[in-house]
Amino acid sequence: MPKNRFKSSLPILILACLLTLASASASAIDEEDCLQCHKYRGLRAQGQAASLRDFHVDENSFNQSAHGTVTCRGCHIDIRRTPHEQEGSKVNCGIACHLSADLRGKQSSHMKLYNQYLETAHGELVGKELDCLSCHVRNETKGYARRHHKEVESLCEKCHLKEQASSGGIASGGPKVTGDVYHRLSVLRSRPDLPGCVDCHPVHSIYPKENPISSVNTENLPKTCGGAHSPLQSCHVAASARFIGTEIHDRNLAARNGRATREKTLWLGMMLLLAPLALHMLFDSFRSGRLRHDGTEDQGDSRVFVRMTVHQRALHMLLIVFFAFSAAGGLSLWLCDRKPAAGLISFVGGFKQMSNLHLGGAGALAALIVYHVASLVFLAVKRDWVISDLTLLPRRKDVTDLLQNAWFLLGRSPERPRYGKFSFVQKFDYLAALLGLSFMIVTGLAIGFPERSICAVLPARWLGDLRIVHVALGYGLIFIFLVWHVGNNLFSPATFLRNWSWVNGKISEDMMRQEHTQYYEDMLLAEQEEKLRRERAVEERSMEEVIKKQARELEEYLEAGNQYAKQADYAKAVEQYEKALGLLPNFPQAQYNLATVCHKSGNIKRAIVEYRKFIEIDPFNTVADKVRALLSQLEDSPDRGSADAR
Repeated sequence: MPKNRFKSSLPILILACLLTLASASASAIDEEDCLQCHKYRGLRAQGQAASLRDFHVDENSFNQSAHGTVTCRGCHIDIRRTPHEQEGSKVNCGIACHLSADLRGKQSSHMKLYNQYLETAHGELVGKELDCLSCHVRNETKGYARRHHKEVESLCEKCHLKEQASSGGIASGGPKVTGDVYHRLSVLRSRPDLPGCVDCHPVHSIYPKENPISSVNTENLPKTCGGAHSPLQSCHVAASARFIGTEIHDRNLAARNGRATREKTLWLGMMLLLAPLALHMLFDSFRSGRLRHDGTEDQGDSRVFVRMTVHQRALHMLLIVFFAFSAAGGLSLWLCDRKPAAGLISFVGGFKQMSNLHLGGAGALAALIVYHVASLVFLAVKRDWVISDLTLLPRRKDVTDLLQNAWFLLGRSPERPRYGKFSFVQKFDYLAALLGLSFMIVTGLAIGFPERSICAVLPARWLGDLRIVHVALGYGLIFIFLVWHVGNNLFSPATFLRNWSWVNGKISEDMMRQEHTQYYEDMLLAEQEEKLRRERAVEERSMEEVIKKQARELEEYLEAGNQYAKQADYAKAVEQYEKALGLLPNFPQAQYNLATVCHKSGNIKRAIVEYRKFIEIDPFNTVADKVRALLSQLEDSPDRGSADAR
């Protein structure tokens, strides 16, 4: 019975031992019983700098932090008794205070690192404007975890981003980093896969650039820019001396202001370009909607027109897919500090995968543009095209259409422009896709591979401006494609959800008449002319067949008459020649043969008549003179009367 009672009490004894050990561990760290006061939230007091300071310490958080095994007096060495009346002096991280974690009883210290730090560019400010706590702020909740990429940069920016630092304050005389520096844009967007401050300026080893061991010394820049110094796999491995020697941080205030001015001008120009498009859509929604609701342009659909071929629809669909991937990837990378973008990046597997998605979409777009231009060149050569045959290129008429359309949208004109095959809006969309995407691809290549592209011609400081250009143009194209193009073709009141030519390639007659009036009328006129041409061709073919038939019959009559004449059957010969003349009056050959047969048959009077007709029909015939002589003989012949009598 006692044995069973011991077994049932064993778990309780074990739990009590564990609690005792935990209490002993906690009490060993807080030997001075500091938490007796500092465990209370809201414990505040007036500090040495006449500011209200928070002296609360969370026991659990502190025990899990990097200093969880260090006693309070291990750092606060000037605190001799508890309670104490005055605030202790600043903590010196160089003293031998840290207990070793290998249980050998030895004390460890940051002294070696501290002495090394005193030799760096920040060392001269220790004890004056800068100390360990300037960067290592209270972070008992962080434990041993490494700071987030952006948190590290925020620490640097506290000093190096201040414009007033040049006239005093922390890091006086140090480089002032502006918000438009190429690398810092990646930091602001929380891109852990791209370099930040500490990747080029190692922690606790930031020496002046004149120091031979400095990571930014001229001799060490190839290694630093190549990425071998950091966890990054590689950066500018193939960087040239010109690229590496470019000043990264603008110290010239005029240069920084000029860069900021260029950026503002770029964004302002983009807004000035997009604002008219938005106004056009707004006014068009009212004017076109009224026209359609009034019924003045909706006359029913009786036929359809082929607007896009299968080849064109395939290219259009590929353009949609590739641009969607490229734009989604680019926006996610640029806005990666926003929750939707961060969620999308996490969904695809991380920054590397999202970068590959962006680059893959851009590469596919580049291939599509090259194919399109090559196909145009091929067709131009094959069909002997000239510039006027490329109907998607702007014309002088597009300028007049633009002005008339503005007049129409403002209500000053009752009629909209009579557009041709493509309106100025569609030509703008085409050129935006062709030229805009081409420029995006070129700038993207320059940004992604700077040492092999733009930096072989221009200084690397242009990369910051080029990146802003790339991003601004990307926003502009997204607006043009997603809002302007889709809105005009699918959601305009005049064509609301009726234009599916991008799917089936066809457009209704009503929409063709409404949206492309001039082209529609030209097509009808061309169709009418083609119809008349075909009718004339049919008539000509019919007439030709009739003539051929008559020629065959005429030849048959002449041949039959000649045969009867050879057989001296002059009556039948005369009959055949008369049929030939009935089929083709004034036919010289038939007329001559008829006169000759009459002469041979002894009918001189009729022969004279037929010979005279022959001369009238063909007075310049080769036998005309002979016939005239024969006719004179017959008219003067004394036998004419007897012959006539016979």
